[in-house]
Order: sequence, then structure tokens, then C-alpha cells
Amino acid sequence: MENALTLCLGCKELAINLELKGFDIPDFLRHLWHYLYHRIEPNHI
Repeated sequence: MENALTLCLGCKELAINLELKGFDIPDFLRHLWHYLYHRIEPNHI
């Protein structure tokens, strides 16, 4: 059975733009989270 992850349309587009295809789910989420929060709160990572 494959792992599945549901994303909103905005996060799906971001994942495509960041070329996150092929990552396992924890690494995928880590990269997505880092990108989103680094842009919003760069001093709080």
C-alpha cells in the first residue's frame, strides 16, 4: 500500500514548483514547512 497525503490546492502547486516529487512524506512535509515558515517568519526557525 502506498502512503498518501492530502494537500490544499495552494500547497499542491507549491510542492510542484519546489519539485518535491519523490520525497517520503516526513521529508516532503519538512521541506514544505521550512519553505512556508522561512518566508513568513525567518527568525523563528
